[in-house]
Amino acid sequence: MIYFARAGSDGPVKIGFSRNAAARIADLTTVSPAPLETLRIIEGDYQVEAWLHRQFSSRRRNGEWFDFCDEMLTVMPPMLTGGNGPMETFRDVIAAWPNLDAIKADTGAEVGAIKQWRNRDNIPGEYWLALEVGAAKRSIPGITMHILGRIALAKRPPATDPEKPAEVAA
Repeated sequence: MIYFARAGSDGPVKIGFSRNAAARIADLTTVSPAPLETLRIIEGDYQVEAWLHRQFSSRRRNGEWFDFCDEMLTVMPPMLTGGNGPMETFRDVIAAWPNLDAIKADTGAEVGAIKQWRNRDNIPGEYWLALEVGAAKRSIPGITMHILGRIALAKRPPATDPEKPAEVAA
């Protein structure tokens, strides 16, 4: 089970894995400076926990503790919603790797560029093949040229019909 436990009403959130989440939270309460509030418990294992840690890496305080955000109450790891994919955004693709250095190792791109990809939700096409190969080597499912192309197409604005005259704003 994956648990989200918050220290106090405005403190950090621990995202962790335990076979018995309620007992683990009770144990953590004895060493926490503030009472722990259980925000959420979902199905999951170490892979789900790692995905969540990557998903919220920009909010990490220390170890498995993160600054709270509303998304923590609703986020659903892709492996729990149909088996690892398909990926819906380029951010999902980036989050599938253990960290940005691993993407750098697989693609040759600099970490700063990879952060820009994540911020812009866009991965340049010249890196797609390297991502597909890297994903296969790392046993990261759901990342193929086809999926990357589908994500890119979904981001494009709808095509206009050349036979239909453009509407003029009044």
